Amino acid sequence: MITAPLIKADLVMLSACKSNLSGQDTEGLLTPIGIGPSFAADGAKTVVGTLWACNGFAALCFSYYFYQIAQTHPKMPWHQVAAKARIAVREMRRAEFDTVIEAFQLEDETDKCWEHLAEMFYAESYFNQPFQRFDYWAGFTVLGEGRR
Repeated sequence: MITAPLIKADLVMLSACKSNLSGQDTEGLLTPIGIGPSFAADGAKTVVGTLWACNGFAALCFSYYFYQIAQTHPKMPWHQVAAKARIAVREMRRAEFDTVIEAFQLEDETDKCWEHLAEMFYAESYFNQPFQRFDYWAGFTVLGEGRR
């Protein structure tokens, strides 16, 4: 009974900071194995998480693209879905930003989250890529089984 998997999930998506770290790279409650590796050890087939602290909206965009790509390409391995989602976030422009805002119904201008998004994104030119820096998109990794 002790060795029976506790988690029967095919996919676990984590966007918490440093969720896929293990060993000496972890700290606090994550020590020594980390939350992502713990899910994998407990039976989750695939865990998508991050290697460092991430911008909350970049994480939301990564998840948005990840699931869009996964739905469009149902046989694509998870690591390839994640790679395409990282590229989509990196190359994202204001038009795509508006699509994500609409998809998650984040248009409430009285919401503090909206204020933060507007400051961050609308300060950029319409043609700039605000998530071009690697720390916005490169930290998302896949643990476990790549096949779907």
